[in-house]
Amino acid sequence: MRENAKDMDALTDTLAKERAEGTKTMNAVEHMKLHSQITAAHSDQLEKFIPPFEAFYSSLSDEQKKTTDTIFQTGRYGSQRARGNNR
Repeated sequence: MRENAKDMDALTDTLAKERAEGTKTMNAVEHMKLHSQITAAHSDQLEKFIPPFEAFYSSLSDEQKKTTDTIFQTGRYGSQRARGNNR
């Protein structure tokens, strides 16, 4: 995760610099290409992260897996949703 974060930080810094320097002159196609680069990098990072996360997930108890699944499905810890807190 730390390696992925460093890679993404470096890419983000580089792209932010490029974007700041060229925002006023970037056309729509160039903006799309910039977003494509960010999306591709994010996808690459996820691909690297999935195997260790899969191993970690396999080590969880059934209750922990259920909690993790709820968080990933809803973005919230399950008890908040159960109480009707849908913020």
